Amino acid sequence: MKDWISPKIIVGRTAIGDYYFNRPQIVSKIWEEVLKGSHVLLVAPRRVGKSSVMEYMVENCPEDVKCIFRNIQAIKSEQDFYKKIYELLIECLSKFGKTKNWISDFLGGINIIEITMDGVKFGDKKEVNYLEEINQLLPKLSSNNLKIVLFIDELPEVLNNMYKAKKIEEASAILDNLRQWRQTPEFKKHFSLVLAGSVGIHHVVKKIDGRISDFNDLNQVPFEPLLPTESREYIKWATDQATV
Repeated sequence: MKDWISPKIIVGRTAIGDYYFNRPQIVSKIWEEVLKGSHVLLVAPRRVGKSSVMEYMVENCPEDVKCIFRNIQAIKSEQDFYKKIYELLIECLSKFGKTKNWISDFLGGINIIEITMDGVKFGDKKEVNYLEEINQLLPKLSSNNLKIVLFIDELPEVLNNMYKAKKIEEASAILDNLRQWRQTPEFKKHFSLVLAGSVGIHHVVKKIDGRISDFNDLNQVPFEPLLPTESREYIKWATDQATV
């Protein structure tokens, strides 16, 4: 009996590799904004492929840019958020081919034992002020002519969960610091955020501090539905050589 060949369709997980259907117009628009120093908000409902596009861009970023993608939905507190951002920045530094000793010196002498996809293991026993460390790290990207892009998924979900847990001051502080990082001129061409999520971020921000202006500086890239011609192309691609 002939082996069953399934269509190239994934439900529930990020579509990567052979299962990824490229969206070049969206990808090129995001890169256009990022490479001129902008920060991007991907606007779309659930299950349309935002995470897949971001993962594809991380795997296919320009050689002189280091990118990382992370879904941060599990984060519950302000300090956990800063710790995750700090670790992601360190992971990106390691992608430049820098040694742990170089990165430790770059960070001001913080002892790093291990850098993995699961996080960063620090050798220092003292408590780390992650927000303070981020604020010291970001200016050094400019002075060393390094470009880092963080692709962050589910930030609106994190903020919304903190709001529901009555951690409104913590959520508001995250918004304030994100705005400060985005609006600092010296970071402009060396640090960019690409944010996406299934909950409307402007709605969440308005609940937290009553101002949607906190995110007005983000360049919105709409995640448009497939056009009829693209839909036909997708069906042909997804079912190519499939049994049914």
